[in-house]
Amino acid sequence: MEKAALKEHRRHSTADKPFSYYISNISEYFPNVPLHWHKEFELNVILEGKGDFVTGDKHFTAYKGDIVLTPPDMLHAVYQHDDKRCVYDTLDLDGSMLGSRDNDRAADAFIAPLISGAYSIETHITPEHCYYSELLTTAENMISAAKGDTPLLDMLIKSELLRFMFLLYESGSISRNGFVKKSSLMRPAIEYINEHFTKPLTIDQLAGVVHLSKSYFMGAFKRETGVGAMEYIAQLRLKLARELLRDTDKSVADIAFECGYHNLSNFNRQFRSAGGCSPKEYRSRCTDSDQTVQND
Repeated sequence: MEKAALKEHRRHSTADKPFSYYISNISEYFPNVPLHWHKEFELNVILEGKGDFVTGDKHFTAYKGDIVLTPPDMLHAVYQHDDKRCVYDTLDLDGSMLGSRDNDRAADAFIAPLISGAYSIETHITPEHCYYSELLTTAENMISAAKGDTPLLDMLIKSELLRFMFLLYESGSISRNGFVKKSSLMRPAIEYINEHFTKPLTIDQLAGVVHLSKSYFMGAFKRETGVGAMEYIAQLRLKLARELLRDTDKSVADIAFECGYHNLSNFNRQFRSAGGCSPKEYRSRCTDSDQTVQND
């Protein structure tokens, strides 16, 4: 199975601009970012509230002021915590920003192993970290420079990113003795789901993909991802539905069918349960929001 099946479609970086910035808002209207992966590092700084994060085999709640750093190619996700809002800056950074294409001794000894996954990295950085203040300042400098979005400020992002990684190495937050777990027992099943989530899927099918019994599969999937397999399928379907409601003029019934729902009432019920409003109300709010931005 092609690994690209699970790769996020958002283009985070290009050759001339090897990073991207955006602000994320986990709320009742957008309750999760389902499991995905991409080739860039992802740096998150929590601005408001709290959210439940999954990075590889780590599951934790991140609070205002926390930093989350996800290495390339690692499965990660964000979920709403206790129906609370979570707003955070996101900066995706290609390895070239660290000089991954260089062949000097620092790149060989520290950068290449970090990008390849040969070294494990502490993904959740809290105020208890010995270099927390310096790391937060460095992260905020990178985000501010990314917002400025000029070639000159790209130099600042590079220099601050190197400092950020240096501080992690100095504090022991990057381990040379471990190997970061980028794949898992469930990864083939997750990839299969991401290819086929708009079609009918059963636990028996998914357990067969990873050659496990149905009961063992259900427990293992939840332990590794933080959610049940059917809940994960629903997250992907509803995420696609929100995108289609926001970006197309297709009818609610057509969108429901395209996302894998063959019962409109069930689709409406799941959509309202996950987001607190009906599909029509969600589309209306997106339209009102777009008009507000245009008027501003």
